[in-house]
Amino acid sequence: MNETQTASERDELVDLLQHPGFLRLLAKARDEYDQGYGRRCKEAVNAAKQNGEDLYMAVEKVDFAVEQINALLSWPKERVQQLSQPEPKGRFPGLRRA
Repeated sequence: MNETQTASERDELVDLLQHPGFLRLLAKARDEYDQGYGRRCKEAVNAAKQNGEDLYMAVEKVDFAVEQINALLSWPKERVQQLSQPEPKGRFPGLRRA
């Protein structure tokens, strides 16, 4: 990726992170999956009991969903940080340790 593409992607993601619609999405996700985590677990346990399913697996499914949602919603910020780091220079930049 060249410097212009990197700057463009970074600028677009910064705009996204500040956009009212994205901020609304983040707030809704926090409400549903951070603050609502206990409620989601309780719902999953109740459904598992009714269906004769493993309670541990029911909670694991909630945990997995929360992790995936958090990863997706945090990606723009992480990508901006990644794009803001200077490119390594030198003879073998791909071999540098992080």
